[in-house]
Amino acid sequence: MVSFPARIITSFRAIAQRSELGRRVKDAAVATQVPDLAPLWQQQAQAASGWQHFQKQDFLRLQQQFGVNWIIVQAPGVDGLDCPYSNETVAVCRL
Repeated sequence: MVSFPARIITSFRAIAQRSELGRRVKDAAVATQVPDLAPLWQQQAQAASGWQHFQKQDFLRLQQQFGVNWIIVQAPGVDGLDCPYSNETVAVCRL
């Protein structure tokens, strides 16, 4: 969910061995091409809307609804979450 203009990551999701919630902008074309995916995509995109302002309870809701177990957020992370990996830009937090 994090986007940084200075970095270009080409098809990261295609080569990563992990899942990611559907994104409103990036995945809209896929939802139109594969209509069976559209309801799940819409659910996930709505649930993650406004994630930049989420607190611990919001991320825990994503965990309960969609099985999210790790998040990448702007450093220093989210109060109350275990963020074992971080640098000056991002924090990787376990739910």
